Amino acid sequence: MIINILNRNGYEWQKKRMLIISDIDIQKYLNGETALSISNRINCSASAVINALKRQGIKIRGLSEANKIISQDKLKESAEKLRKSGKMSILLSAGHQKIKVDQWVEFSSTKNNRERYSDEWKEWRTSVFTRDNFTCMQCKCKSTRTNSLHPHHIKKRSSYPDLKYDINNGITLCAKCHVLTFNKEEKLEEYFKNLIKNKL
Repeated sequence: MIINILNRNGYEWQKKRMLIISDIDIQKYLNGETALSISNRINCSASAVINALKRQGIKIRGLSEANKIISQDKLKESAEKLRKSGKMSILLSAGHQKIKVDQWVEFSSTKNNRERYSDEWKEWRTSVFTRDNFTCMQCKCKSTRTNSLHPHHIKKRSSYPDLKYDINNGITLCAKCHVLTFNKEEKLEEYFKNLIKNKL
C-alpha cells in the first residue's frame, strides 16, 4: 500500500510516497519468502520492499541467511526456465556487451559471423593473405593444422568500421601471434604498419 505522509498537525506538508508492507507479506518474509518474490507480487522493486521492511522494524536477512533459504534446486530451476525461454542467452549477451537488457538488439557473435561469411570479408581476407604470401608477418610461420592463419585488423574494426575491408588495414598473423594482440591493438599499430612496409 502507498500512503501520503502527513505532518504532526495533520496537514499534507510534503507529499512523500512510502510503501507499507502488509502484515501477511511480513509474515511470509519471516517464514522464508524472498523480498524479490514479494516485490514481483506487489509490482515494485525488491529494494523498495527491503527499505519498507526496515522502516517497519523488520530485521532484514543477511546474504548468508538468504542463500540458505534459496535452495540450489530453486536456483537451478529458475536458471533452467531462463535457458529454455532463451532469456539467459540474452542476459549474458547484454552483460558481455556491457549494455542494459532493454538496449540489447542482437548477439555480437551473430553479427561477427554474418560479416565473416560475407563475400566482402572473404575477398579482404584472401587479399591480405596473398599480399603477405600466406605467412605470419610476426613469426614468419606458415599455416599448420594446430596453428592457422588469421587476418588481423591493424586498426580495430569496431572503432574504424570504414577501414574494415581496407587491405592496408589488414595483416596476416598466425593464431598464436594473433592472441597476443588482444587489447593491445593501438600499441601495435605502427609496428604492424612497419612490418608490411618493410615486406613491400
